Amino acid sequence: MTSENRAVSTAASGMKEYVEQIRTLVDDEDLVRRNRTAIVETATKLFHKKGYHNTSTRDIAKAAGVSVGSLYQYFRHKEDLMVLILQAFMELIEENIIPIADAEIDPVQKLDRIINKYYRLLDQNHVKTSILYHQSGGMSINTRSYFNDVEDMVHDKFGRIIKEGMESGVFQKVKIPREFSPAPCNSGA
Repeated sequence: MTSENRAVSTAASGMKEYVEQIRTLVDDEDLVRRNRTAIVETATKLFHKKGYHNTSTRDIAKAAGVSVGSLYQYFRHKEDLMVLILQAFMELIEENIIPIADAEIDPVQKLDRIINKYYRLLDQNHVKTSILYHQSGGMSINTRSYFNDVEDMVHDKFGRIIKEGMESGVFQKVKIPREFSPAPCNSGA
C-alpha cells in the first residue's frame, strides 16, 4: 500500500470511526440512515442560508418536521451534522477522485480527468462544500482535523499526478515552492 493510499485509508477510517461514535437512540439502522439523511439535508440548507452559528437545533427540527427531542434521538450535538456533511463529501472523494488518481493512464489524461471530476463534484455539491469551507471555523479541533485530512489527501493526489508527469517527461520539471507543494512533489526538480 502506498503512503498516499495509507493516508486515504487513515482519513476514511478515522472519519468512519468518528461517525460511528455519533450516538443514536434508535436501533433500526435503516430508519437511522433515512432520518439522518433527511435531517442532514435540511441542516445543510439552513447552514447555507443562515450560517452554522445562526442556525439553532430548533430551526433544524422545525424545518425537518420533527420535534427537538426527536432530533436528539439521532445526534448529540449540532456539530454531528457537520461531521455527517463532511463524511458525505469524503465518500464522494473516495468514489470519484481516488479511482482516477490511482488509474494506470497517461499523466496528462489523468490530470485532465481528475481536475474535471473534482471541480464538477465541487459544483454539483456547492452547498455542502460551501458550508465545509466557509463554516468550518466553528468545528471542534477533531472535526477540523478530519476536514484538513480530506483536503491534504486531495492535494497529495494532485501532487502525485504532477510528479508522475514530471518523472515521465510529459510535464516540464519545475521547482515548486514548498508552501504550494504537496508532499509527493517536495523533491524539487
